[in-house]
Amino acid sequence: MQNRLSSGHPSAILKMNSVRRFSDRQPKGSESVNLLNALERVRYRLNENDARPETLKLVDSIARKASTPGADHAQVNSVTDLVRRLMRTPVANQNVGVYDDLAVLEEQLESETAAFIEKKAEDESRPMPKSRKHYKQLKEKEQREKDAEDPSRAT
Repeated sequence: MQNRLSSGHPSAILKMNSVRRFSDRQPKGSESVNLLNALERVRYRLNENDARPETLKLVDSIARKASTPGADHAQVNSVTDLVRRLMRTPVANQNVGVYDDLAVLEEQLESETAAFIEKKAEDESRPMPKSRKHYKQLKEKEQREKDAEDPSRAT
């Protein structure tokens, strides 16, 4: 009998994810998303995209398994990562429509991520205004330099 993990069974998504407890936090900036929350987001986005009922059924079956005690703390790296994992399930491999729904969602998420990263880089490259203290110190420095150049003006 073939192992459920190697068969690509829907519960394999839960087991493929390394279950991280709150004490096993990753370094800041690489925080994970709770699997149930990510599945809710995926289901909402699929509804917005008028996805096929089979696709929603797949997400619901994974959500049911993820809500069992012990699995309710499962984490995924990102929603995009979850969608990619859903695309590798047997249901998606056997049904082209399900795969297409998930591929469209993956493309949308990647384009939104790219736009967010671009906007963030643009915001970070914007010059920050200087404080009043900075300009006061600059004025005092210029005055000292001017006084050093022209000793007759010094008081």
